[in-house]
Amino acid sequence: MAQMAKVIVQLKSEGLSLLFSEQKLHFEKFVEDCTVIIESAEQKYFGTLDDLNSWQEIRDAYLAA
Repeated sequence: MAQMAKVIVQLKSEGLSLLFSEQKLHFEKFVEDCTVIIESAEQKYFGTLDDLNSWQEIRDAYLAA
């Protein structure tokens, strides 16, 4: 996973835009610029992962295990 993160960071530094569908938040925090949560074709959240972690209602609804 570390190798993949290195490649993603390199591609981003070259100006490439990337879209991921990722459920491993510990990985996402190293490579993300923004986080989007979509449910039933409706955007529920858009922002940074740090901001998401501070939004209790969204965190409970979508990040609770």
